[in-house]
Amino acid sequence: MSSRIHTAIVGHGGFPQGLLSVTEQITGKQEGVVTVSNQGLGTAELTKKLEEVLTEADNAVYVFIDLAGGSCFTACRALMRKHPEWVFITGAGLPMLVTCLNYRARLAGEALIAKTLEAGRRGIQQFSHELLTREETE
Repeated sequence: MSSRIHTAIVGHGGFPQGLLSVTEQITGKQEGVVTVSNQGLGTAELTKKLEEVLTEADNAVYVFIDLAGGSCFTACRALMRKHPEWVFITGAGLPMLVTCLNYRARLAGEALIAKTLEAGRRGIQQFSHELLTREETE
């Protein structure tokens, strides 16, 4: 079994698979990453599916969830109690996942979490025509 950190992407519909697909276009094929969709599943079934999928985890698991407060988050809450060593991150997006996967071999624990969350915050920016015009004239 690999000693690499396992990563799970949990979300609504095709979001988890789509996020991993786009991420792998940037980072290359990733091992130890699983996707779990809530499609057609209730909260209890989703929790059970997550437990089954993540039985292969042999160390810290980074669980990226699409939306805080949604059904996927609710299903993960049960796992938070059972697996306090796992890290659950909501608001999953491309900058966060790319950063986590790129740094997971070099960083661990709080350092990897901080780097991942920082990438997520940096990835949220507002651009407007006015701002671009102002930058072009300066």
